[in-house]
Amino acid sequence: MMKASIRILLFLALAGPIGGDPMPAPAGGRTIPLNMYIIIDGSSAFTRRKDAALAWLCEYAADTLLQEGDAVTVWLAAGQAQQVFAETITGQDDKERLKRVFQALKPAGRTANYSAALQEAAALEAAADREHIPYTLLVVAGQTSFPVKPETAGLLRYSRTQNFTGWRAVVAALGIEGEVRQAAAALMP
Repeated sequence: MMKASIRILLFLALAGPIGGDPMPAPAGGRTIPLNMYIIIDGSSAFTRRKDAALAWLCEYAADTLLQEGDAVTVWLAAGQAQQVFAETITGQDDKERLKRVFQALKPAGRTANYSAALQEAAALEAAADREHIPYTLLVVAGQTSFPVKPETAGLLRYSRTQNFTGWRAVVAALGIEGEVRQAAAALMP
C-alpha cells in the first residue's frame, strides 16, 4: 500500500508542473526511476506548431525530467503508431540522442492515431518494472479534443492537460488504476 501511495503522489507531483516553468527536481534528484512514454502528434495538422512543441519537449522532458535510469519510449502517432526511440537513459549522451530524434520528426500522415500509441504504451507499462513510475506524455496539435477510440479513452482517466499556442501537452498515468483503488479503499472507513 505504501508503494502505491508513493507512486501516485510522485505522479501527481511530476504531472503538476507541465507548464512553461517546470518545478525543479528535488535536491539530489528523484530516487525512483520513470517509465516515460512520449506520444507525439504525427499528423499534418501539427506541422505549423511542431518546432515550438519539440523545443519544449527537449527542454522539459529531456533536460528537466529525465535522469539516469529512466526508461523512455517515443512514438510518432500518424496513420499508425511508429516507435521512434526506446532506451534507458544512462547519461547525457542518451538525452542528446533523444533530442536529435525529437528534432528530426516529420509529420507522417493526415491524422494522428493516438489510440494505437496509447495501447502500445499501456502494454509496455503492464509488462514494466513496477518499481518505476509510469509517466505518459502526449503532445497534441490544436486546442480542441483529440480523437481516441472508446476502448482507449479510459487510459486518459488520470490525466492533466496544459494548453500552449496551437498545441497542448497531456500527461497521463497509465497503469495506476489498481493503486488508486487501493489507496481510496484504505482511506474509506
